[in-house]
Amino acid sequence: MNIVPTTGDMYMYTTHTVIEDFVNLKENIVSENGLSKKYDCFQYNDQEYGWYPTDSTAGGRNYNQEFSIDNQEIVKKHLLQSMEKKNKLVIVEIGVCRNPYELSSTSIFLDNKRDTDIYIGIDINDKSHLDNLEKYIYTICSLSENIEFVFEKIKEIGINEIDILMIDGYHSINQVYIEWENYTKILASNGIVIIHDTNAHPGPYFLVKSIDTTLYDVYKYLSDVVDWGISVAIKK
Repeated sequence: MNIVPTTGDMYMYTTHTVIEDFVNLKENIVSENGLSKKYDCFQYNDQEYGWYPTDSTAGGRNYNQEFSIDNQEIVKKHLLQSMEKKNKLVIVEIGVCRNPYELSSTSIFLDNKRDTDIYIGIDINDKSHLDNLEKYIYTICSLSENIEFVFEKIKEIGINEIDILMIDGYHSINQVYIEWENYTKILASNGIVIIHDTNAHPGPYFLVKSIDTTLYDVYKYLSDVVDWGISVAIKK
């Protein structure tokens, strides 16, 4: 199985795929950067999670779209709270604007950030049409796991730490662990990580269960409604 980032599209996982994805992971590995456990593939359980939302009328919300209205509101809430605490934010988003712009997390960041806040979007497709140097909006066309290349580009922009990290790329288990373990190395004090699809994909689902709650406050939203799910980890 090739571990390459996509960009937030829905992917139907089978148990076989999930087991392949876990082949290099072991249980109870303590990480130095915020993960207290990596789950074994045989702990995957179709009854525990793994449904895909189809009812666009559930709860009066449009959950038929992948990035739901509630997802957008949660991202906006945490963005605004971060803006209240810091005069200038650095936002890094893995997986850029895969849905129509107005139905994406990208639109929440770009439409609500201050002109002085820095946005860096990482995607396997060219998103340079979003670039706006006057408003500190940059995109990097790359696989997110090309850490050396991406970090060099980030450094060229003059960035040494991230305030908000959005993980919404390829949702395999190995991939989201790679992204967490590398990008959180430069997460600022009190920085936040937003993880999408924490109800509907094994990677994000197990990543949230792995986060060390002695180091992060973890909030899992929308787990009781028909939604792809979104979670937030705030560094203590």
